[in-house]
Amino acid sequence: MIGTNDLLKDFCLEDTKSFLRRIIKFLICSKVEILVLLTVPPVPRIMHKKGTWEWLVNYNNFIKQFHNGRNIYVLDVCEQFLCHQPTNQTQDPVF
Repeated sequence: MIGTNDLLKDFCLEDTKSFLRRIIKFLICSKVEILVLLTVPPVPRIMHKKGTWEWLVNYNNFIKQFHNGRNIYVLDVCEQFLCHQPTNQTQDPVF
């Protein structure tokens, strides 16, 4: 989940995207055969801050663009937090 700390520290979105591009390039150049990227999940303690949802959605969409089905795969863990529905009445949703 590359980018979670950047979200927590309110880093510039474009800088965070640039960092991720460089990390991916380094890993591919280092002959990593399979790369699995995870989207960034919502962080409850900061989701109330203005612009946080937009940052998160924009960055996660950026991550998803790297999926190529050959050697780079993306697992959207953010969606799991946002779409979780309780299976019974005693279970609370994640958010």
